[in-house]
Amino acid sequence: MFCPNCGTVSQGDFCGACGARLNEPQNQFANAPVNAVGKKSRKNVFLIIASAILAISLIGSVTFAVTASLDVAKREVAISKAVTEIASLTVKAEGYDDDVESSSSSRSSCFVNWYCSASTYRLWNSIVEGYETLASTTRAKISTLETTKRVEQSKLVTAQTSRTIGLALSVVFGLGLVTTVTLLIVSRAKRNKSQVF
Repeated sequence: MFCPNCGTVSQGDFCGACGARLNEPQNQFANAPVNAVGKKSRKNVFLIIASAILAISLIGSVTFAVTASLDVAKREVAISKAVTEIASLTVKAEGYDDDVESSSSSRSSCFVNWYCSASTYRLWNSIVEGYETLASTTRAKISTLETTKRVEQSKLVTAQTSRTIGLALSVVFGLGLVTTVTLLIVSRAKRNKSQVF
């Protein structure tokens, strides 16, 4: 028998010249049908591709969920800010209404009393008009903030829905990834176990 390593004619299990093994054990797949090996290879390739796709999908869905969560927080802050400003402006508007009523009363008293001059009456008139302008301007701001609050509440619902979808997809893709990786590990373990025996 010729040594496959150095080509020397040798007998026994090892080459006398280089020490290489002469009778290499045969690969267990050498006699196996080509289809059996091919199917296992295709299954592993499929599992690897599926794992990669699921991993990318998982990253995308987690990113989507995190982005939606940040949007939820942003919307909640905007709503809270609007509510606080509305409350503050409502108090101011009520104060201006009280000032309008008080100033109107003083203007009316001035009109009927002989000691009130025309310039004082005009002054009371401008004070009443000023408070009325402040009250209407404040109410317009409140109306704008109410609209902003409604828009933000609508966007909050959308962001919460997106977050829920992102989290659900993350769970689904995560479970799919764990399953495919487990199947890949089991498949390789079976292949390694069959090679040993």
